Amino acid sequence: AVGRFSIENVVRAIACLERGEQYYFNYPVMLTIKEAAQQYFDNLPAAAPDFSISAEERTVLTMEAAGCTAQEISQALHESDKSVQERQRQLSIKFDVVNKSGCRIAKAIEYGIIDPRQIKYLKR
Repeated sequence: AVGRFSIENVVRAIACLERGEQYYFNYPVMLTIKEAAQQYFDNLPAAAPDFSISAEERTVLTMEAAGCTAQEISQALHESDKSVQERQRQLSIKFDVVNKSGCRIAKAIEYGIIDPRQIKYLKR
């Protein structure tokens, strides 16, 4: 473990998902994933997406990365839950990923759309 980074948290999550079980990404695991992504992407040249991202989509991605639910995002943006969920679906299509927030967040970090150092995690 380096600082708060623990590969064991990631390995445990992957093993759970490989067994087909659901996995709750709690604060320590999300922090580990953020730190791993930051270490990985700090060593890559910045990639440029071949699509544009609106300010609202960037906000959704940043709030997702902070651990907000679609309902929390919809309340903050004064939109319906369905509207936010549709925006998330469209982002998944743009990023060419399965509709999972973790994939959207990783792609957004990879493309330099959101900066992992600016994510402020919600404490639950």
